[in-house]
This record gives sequence, structure tokens and C-alpha cells, in this order.
Amino acid sequence: MRSVGQGLEGMKTFCGIMDLNPPVSQNSYRQICRRLNAASKNVAIESMKKAADEEVAAVDSTDITVSGDGTWMTRGHTSQIGVCTVVGADTEKVTDLEVLSKACKGCSRWKGPRVGSAFKKWHARHTQVCTKNHIGSSGKMEGEGMVKLFQHSESERGVRYLNYIGDGDSSTFLSISACHPYGENVPLSKVECVGQVQ
Repeated sequence: MRSVGQGLEGMKTFCGIMDLNPPVSQNSYRQICRRLNAASKNVAIESMKKAADEEVAAVDSTDITVSGDGTWMTRGHTSQIGVCTVVGADTEKVTDLEVLSKACKGCSRWKGPRVGSAFKKWHARHTQVCTKNHIGSSGKMEGEGMVKLFQHSESERGVRYLNYIGDGDSSTFLSISACHPYGENVPLSKVECVGQVQ
């Protein structure tokens, strides 16, 4: 049901229409979703590590060229969620991604005052699973996400993204260059995407 965008309520409706026994309880459903999410995340990480290794093998160097871009859940730079990806120039496979969120459903569920011992206890538990990791405008998500991707490319993928194929958005490349992800003596270069220039 999740693959068609339906959750537990959709399953209940479907089972009722088909005259089947009711599905699992809400707690069981949450546990199943958590396990599926963890398994999917592990598979994605391994796939991206393999893609980075294939890119290294294709160019015979750990200094690679990548194409980077950001996308948002909704149009018009007002989205609460954005995703940045880098794709190897030779293999055309995703080597890494960063999800940025301005909102957290768990944070919005807290209805009490945001002071006191009860809030402090809840906040201490919640910060470990909070999905809010971006403060600022949605338009700034791409630049911030790309900076994070470049900063952890060596530690998580064993590569350096020295050549960046951009989409004409110079502010993203300026953000990456300003953070000096590989040290101040390692220059980055930007290659303009012909499709975007046209």
C-alpha cells in the first residue's frame, strides 16, 4: 500500500472493501515502516558507495567530476523539503545525496509549553530523531546541501569533487568554493552545463 501512497488507513479501507481481516495495529505498522526505512536507507548508501567506486574506476582517480542539482518537494522555492544530489559525470550514477527539511512532524506534535522539565525530557529524546536540519529560505537549500555533500565526500565516499558541472546557478558554486571542502590550496572548477546555457 505504501508504494501507491497509502498508509494504514488506506489498508483498513482496502481490507474492508475486500472483506479481509483488518490489518496490523498502529504500533505494528510504525515498527514495520521504521524497519523498511532503515533497510531502504542501508541499500541506498551501499548503492551510492558502489557508484562512487565505479566513477573512480572509470576515471582512474579519486578526484572526480560531478554534476550537482537540487530539487524541492513543491514548486516555487516555498517547499519545506529539498533534496540535493551529485551524479558522477562518467557513470551518470548518483554518488551522494542530502535531504534538507525545514519542518518536523514530531516537533509539531508537542502541544505543551516549550519550557519546563517535561519539555526538556521530550526535547532530549526528540533531538535524536528530529528531521528539521535547515533554517532559512527554501532557495538556500541547494547551496547548503551541496556544501554538506562536498564536505563529507572524502570521509563517506573516498573521493574529492574537484570539477562541478552546474546548472547556471552561480550562488551554489560560490557557496561550495567559500567553504574550501578540501583545504584552501585545492581549487575547485565549475563547468557550465551546455543544456542550461542553451
